[in-house]
Amino acid sequence: YLKRIVTDAVAAGGVFRDLKDNALAARFRAAFDRYAAAAQPAAGQGIVVGGQVVEDVRITGNSIAGVEQGIHVGAARTEKRKGARLFAGTTLVTGNRIEVKVSAASTGERHGIFVGSCRSLVIEGNHTRLTRTSSLAPVTTDGVRLWGEYGKRLIVRENHVEGFAVGLLLRALNTQNLKSVPWVVVHNTFASAGTLVETEPAALPLAVKAPNFS
Repeated sequence: YLKRIVTDAVAAGGVFRDLKDNALAARFRAAFDRYAAAAQPAAGQGIVVGGQVVEDVRITGNSIAGVEQGIHVGAARTEKRKGARLFAGTTLVTGNRIEVKVSAASTGERHGIFVGSCRSLVIEGNHTRLTRTSSLAPVTTDGVRLWGEYGKRLIVRENHVEGFAVGLLLRALNTQNLKSVPWVVVHNTFASAGTLVETEPAALPLAVKAPNFS
């Protein structure tokens, strides 16, 4: 019922027509005004590379601003039925400047750079900054988010990431039986991050995981 009341009010420009209780309507109106002031618009995604065949990806030298997700790379099936996991090929994300905005209207995960499963990956020399326009947006924020299966080369280095709760989240789905992985996460600055590098599984045996800086 309350959801319908608020939805109708949004459509009517903030007029709560079905609330007979004037005091309750006034409180709703005040809350609505606070939310509307904090819900600054932002684009959903800046640069997206996807599809079933993603052989060679180079995202270099771009300036991206006013988005909730900056760069998103992920191979995926168009049909709903399940099959073998799809991989991007050689993927390079280098030298980009990304401004991510989170407002009261933001929901779900927010990140500067996301790369799903791929054979060979380098993320280097990017500057990613998060701006929160409201404290009403309890969303997950990762500067760099890697989630999938990865090949023998995975390098994340010399990036400058500001304002995100987690500097780098690496969720590897293909390391259950590996004693070590030749992956490198080094010389990044994760400014103001509560967690610099978060790996899943937590004991993921990266070849190089330090130094990184806050």
